Amino acid sequence: QLRMKVIMELSGLKAGDRVVDIGSGDGRVVIAFAKAGVLAHGFEINPLLIWWSRLQIHIMGLGGAAAIYSKDFWRVDFSCYDVIVVYGNASIMGKLEAYLGPQLKSGVRVLVNGSQFPNWTPTAELQGVSLYRIS
Repeated sequence: QLRMKVIMELSGLKAGDRVVDIGSGDGRVVIAFAKAGVLAHGFEINPLLIWWSRLQIHIMGLGGAAAIYSKDFWRVDFSCYDVIVVYGNASIMGKLEAYLGPQLKSGVRVLVNGSQFPNWTPTAELQGVSLYRIS
């Protein structure tokens, strides 16, 4: 709960933002952003977590604002998103940084919980969450 509040605070969320959660797990990040009034997507490969996330989105009536996709995020183009959330595993952060870098437009906010990118410098850090603003 606390981390979710920190993520929401650091995101600098604006009306019309498009948010994506890379490896969306149980969907809590996608749901929180959809409840905040923006379009939120998640990418997940675990079928049980996809099912659970989609069920929660349906129960909460957020189908127009939230979606979970069954897709390997290494095959996703993230260039249309304004806010990207990652619960980062240190072992993939270098590869993820190299993958995301060329796709991201100026002004994109990338939030990483629990890890950091090896070559990017965070703009802000709060309670284990790092914010990177792409310029």
